[in-house]
Amino acid sequence: MRVRVPDTIDPGHAVQSNVRGFDPPTANGGLVDLKKLLTLIVVALALFFVFTRPQTAGNLVTNGLGLLRDGAEQVVAFITSIV
Repeated sequence: MRVRVPDTIDPGHAVQSNVRGFDPPTANGGLVDLKKLLTLIVVALALFFVFTRPQTAGNLVTNGLGLLRDGAEQVVAFITSIV
């Protein structure tokens, strides 16, 4: 005797597949939050960089703040030239 396969699947019994691949579950049953994971990795790398090369990290921060200051000065110069 052959069992007939239904033409439609009951949504309550359907199996959902993940097309992108395997996403590991978190403790609360959801998926790992990619933004939190990337933030944690960036912070860990920054701390590692600060502890292993503090002088270079300090110079990098100083240069970054200098670039921001120069950019702000350029924006102010542009707006004052318009007005």
